[in-house]
Amino acid sequence: MTERIDQTKTTERSLPNAELFRPVVAPENKLWLIDAHCHLDDDAYDEKREDVLSALENEGVEAVVNPGCDETSSLKALALANQYDRVFACIGTHPHEASSYTFEWEAHMRTLAGEKKVVAIGEIGLDYHYDFSPRDTQRNVFERQLALAKELDLPVVIHSREACEDTLAILKNFGSSIRALMHSFNEDPKIWEELADFGYSLSLGGMVTFKNARWPKELAKCVAADRLLIETDGPYLAPVPYRGRLNLPWYAARTLETIAELRQESLPMLAKQIRQNTIAFFALPFGASTADSAYCSTKSKIGGASSAIRRGETF
Repeated sequence: MTERIDQTKTTERSLPNAELFRPVVAPENKLWLIDAHCHLDDDAYDEKREDVLSALENEGVEAVVNPGCDETSSLKALALANQYDRVFACIGTHPHEASSYTFEWEAHMRTLAGEKKVVAIGEIGLDYHYDFSPRDTQRNVFERQLALAKELDLPVVIHSREACEDTLAILKNFGSSIRALMHSFNEDPKIWEELADFGYSLSLGGMVTFKNARWPKELAKCVAADRLLIETDGPYLAPVPYRGRLNLPWYAARTLETIAELRQESLPMLAKQIRQNTIAFFALPFGASTADSAYCSTKSKIGGASSAIRRGETF
């Protein structure tokens, strides 16, 4: 992963061999989180990865979705997913790496899409901030991967930075024929309104806790509850008060708390809704469980990830 400095439709796609996964049952005082976007394969986690993954359950993280940025990182994400029950993989080519996209990799993605732990194509999209790949190449690769996802009936995880006009123009060609998640979205809510008309979802990360992050805070208030997911986008963009540190999946608890405050909603009920949204979007093999009842009875300062936030624990 190249460093990035600064309709929830219930899919009909069933996850193959879902019965092979151990069901997650939440203790009564756990506020379970699903991190919808964390690059656990990134080199920044190399010295801590095993500790982080081993700590997920104790810190109240039910699952982590690890996106791919190119062929190498996609294969690493899948390897982690196959090794750890709580990790799921996306495969795809990030706009930074669009110049490396090949027909051979596209064919390989078709094969990998049949793997039981692959849950989406991503992250894909446009990034005109750095322009690490030519813009015409970015647009072509974005369109090819959207078409592939449509063909495979997989959802897509979309990165869009300083490219909202072209992103919107391309997505209008696909509309509601794809299931899309606008990850770490940081654009004018008016742009989101057009995307929401297609039934897309949106995920917010640590930026929503930043003092001057205007758009994420506005989006947190206006996005329909059934379209909202949370993420870390680790290893970077850790929420306040952890800015500058390695971003850990359970730090999403701080993001969740901030969103609940901005929306003036019950934290447990919002957490329950976001969990359901994430399971539905990625077709994760978790159904309704005692985790749902735990959401309704758990206070934000009891147990799980929120207790880690309170203790200030880091790796």
